[in-house]
Amino acid sequence: MKRKGSILILSLLVFLVVFMVVVYVLHLSTIHMHIAKNKSTNNQGFYTSEAKIYMCMYEDKYFKSQLQPLILNEFRKTMNKPKDYILLSTEDIEEGDSEKKVSLSFEMQNNRKCLKLFSKTENNNQTINASSLFTVVKELFEKGLPVLHKDYLNEQQQEEVLDYIGILERDISLNNIASHINKIDFLDYESIIVNTIYKNDMELLYRKNSQVVKVDPFIHWDKNKVKEFFILMEDKFNKEPELYIQSDNPTSMDGVLYLNGDLIINSEFIFNGIIIINNGRIIVNSEINPIINGIIISNGEEGWIDLDRVTVNYDRKYIYRYGTYLPDFLDYEFLVLKKRE
Repeated sequence: MKRKGSILILSLLVFLVVFMVVVYVLHLSTIHMHIAKNKSTNNQGFYTSEAKIYMCMYEDKYFKSQLQPLILNEFRKTMNKPKDYILLSTEDIEEGDSEKKVSLSFEMQNNRKCLKLFSKTENNNQTINASSLFTVVKELFEKGLPVLHKDYLNEQQQEEVLDYIGILERDISLNNIASHINKIDFLDYESIIVNTIYKNDMELLYRKNSQVVKVDPFIHWDKNKVKEFFILMEDKFNKEPELYIQSDNPTSMDGVLYLNGDLIINSEFIFNGIIIINNGRIIVNSEINPIINGIIISNGEEGWIDLDRVTVNYDRKYIYRYGTYLPDFLDYEFLVLKKRE
């Protein structure tokens, strides 16, 4: 009788242990199911947030109409109160997701101007965030070098300069230049003389066959207004054109000079922006060294410039402002995508 009682107690203990193990295993399985479901939800939310970022960058309906103008404004500073987000259409987000905005900001990382996009997705009462980083400017312009020429670059950088000048030869134009910038096309003129008459008064004299054939006046300039120019000097007729800075008064200009020929500086000159010398020279005859704030890009041969006679300061402000009018200056490169809970 005692033996039967012992067996019964032992059986109950075994049953209890087995029951507890089964309950524990079922509990663990339930937990793992919840974890897997939650992980799946998180991943789905992350991929949705990621998709929002890619739509902003790679779909024209968002990039050209919303994002690109904000990127240009970051450099040109033309908007008083620019938005800091892209607004997506309801049709382009998941059902039940109420987050239509993709936020944007700009920051410097490793001396590169970067665009940061941030999106979030509401999914089953959870908020899943994603952020990404893109460089936006062609690296050539962000090396911190005031003069980009083979004499001062390694072999790879030399190739980059030559490739970029090739792009400019093919694609540079006066189209899409802002209306407040004075657009000057050399056409078939032999030379143009920039003459500052008095303080804010300036004129451009166009010459053919050594004769002045046209005078373009810029008179009574607002003293608080920057003199901005985009001068395009292409050698279309094998005339080896020249741009002269020649005045009895100091000359100050901002903008872009693309010169397929010589820049001849005969008087005091300050230029803020980008100068591209394509198969030409910078010749300085003035008593005071000219000052270039921005960057010079050149493929000129030996003797194309005497840097003892020119002060060149690398200046991002002017490079960014006027570089946006050059082909392939904006060059978007994806850096990183991060998930944030």
